[in-house]
Amino acid sequence: SPFGQGGQHPSGVRMGGRGGGRSALAVADTRRFRDLRKDLVLDTRQMGTALRRLRKLQRKGVIEELDLDGTVDETARNCGDLEIVMRPPRKNDVRMLLLLDVGGSMDPHAETVSKLFSAAYQHGGFKELESYYFHNCVYSKVYE
Repeated sequence: SPFGQGGQHPSGVRMGGRGGGRSALAVADTRRFRDLRKDLVLDTRQMGTALRRLRKLQRKGVIEELDLDGTVDETARNCGDLEIVMRPPRKNDVRMLLLLDVGGSMDPHAETVSKLFSAAYQHGGFKELESYYFHNCVYSKVYE
């Protein structure tokens, strides 16, 4: 077969196994990830940027904001007579709760977790953010 295992076609696609003709375009079952950058440091700003992607801006509440695109569309549909369209403003409605283990096995990650706390408070932009920590396992209480 020109595309199956052992095929000799120049544009054949190998789906695992050993390559025979050295002509496969892709090996679907091999994932070889190596961390090639040792100088890359995850800082508070980058974490904040990642956390901002969790926001969900929704249009809720009183209709008080001009919808420019809607106004242009409705005016065009109305043969040029001005038709103003309003909409509610976008608001972030995400509430986040951070529960973090700060003891024992997490000691090597203490600096990264501290940056995560800082990023969540400075850059997160959540409607509400609460953070609590515990040591190893949640027993009877967590700490603020």
